Amino acid sequence: MNAESLLCHLFTQHHLLFLCTLYEDEPQCAPLFYAFAKKPYRLIVASDPKTKHAKAALQNPKVGGAIGLETSEIGKISGIQFKGFWRESTLQEKAIYFSKFPYSAPMLPHLWCILLIETKITDNEHLGFGQKEILYFSTQNIDY
Repeated sequence: MNAESLLCHLFTQHHLLFLCTLYEDEPQCAPLFYAFAKKPYRLIVASDPKTKHAKAALQNPKVGGAIGLETSEIGKISGIQFKGFWRESTLQEKAIYFSKFPYSAPMLPHLWCILLIETKITDNEHLGFGQKEILYFSTQNIDY
């Protein structure tokens, strides 16, 4: 499995990410449900704009985060660390999110998009113990 296929495989296997931001010089971390979208690679999340992590991402759209499999079996450890840019979601991205989480639509959540610019993949089963794959994605046409 090549690195991009593994990236897609891992992001589609999971549904919870941990978002990392800085708000007023204080680190913030928030667990968020996400839907994965391809080409360009994006994570669509729901979050109230009044939360500290959303305020932080609006002040500085450069965000980081991670997903991972919770396991005590060393051979099954897998996850992705990521960097990206936070922005409002498009109508197409909203449709992707609501197709994954249809029960959330009546709540009218505020949806955001994290456009991925860098990922670091760990997958002991597919890459081997301790091996990493780092992928970089173009930042052309990104409106900060």
